[in-house]
Amino acid sequence: MTVFFETGSNELKRAFEEAGFMPVKRKENAFVIVSEKPDVMRDTVLLLSNTPKDIPANVIDVLDPKAPYDILVRKARLILSYLYRPRGIFDELEDEFMKAKRYDFPLSIVVILSFESGENVEDVFGLLKRISRTTDAMGFLGNNEILVILPGTDKRGAQIYVARLRKRLIRFGNWTRIPNMIFGIAEVEDWMESAEDLIAAAEYSLVSRKH
Repeated sequence: MTVFFETGSNELKRAFEEAGFMPVKRKENAFVIVSEKPDVMRDTVLLLSNTPKDIPANVIDVLDPKAPYDILVRKARLILSYLYRPRGIFDELEDEFMKAKRYDFPLSIVVILSFESGENVEDVFGLLKRISRTTDAMGFLGNNEILVILPGTDKRGAQIYVARLRKRLIRFGNWTRIPNMIFGIAEVEDWMESAEDLIAAAEYSLVSRKH
């Protein structure tokens, strides 16, 4: 997903790149604009310290440019997820998170980070959808990051799910080599207040597996 920065710090640009955006130098080549004012032709991410009362229809989010780096990355990933699937996977996660909290149901997620690129990532995603359960929901958090929602599943169940998923990827995939991926797992816990906390826990698990 291409992005053009009319303004913004180098840290902000790095955050968007880490989230999966591809910066471009020409505005006409961008799918989304990051600016201090709305663009009349393209979806815009506004850089403002305070959210305005009236937000134009083509403004997809408002970011505080002084927010911590990890918050900027997380927000950029959510923006990218929305652009790929408007009112898609993250809305489903929010709904399931609220149910889990309200009724004390188990809920786990798996964040899959693929080190593939281009069509290979799409192939991985397509295969994951075919071999996953009908009760699971799945979507992109970024260009190479996939979120799987597992309602009614605790962390141990999610670990078993990932183990089975690995075997099925090897068994059913038509690969010249096995896709290079790592899996982050998290379950809803008492301290969590939002779906973003759940995603952050899964992504922390990813980071620990990368090092």
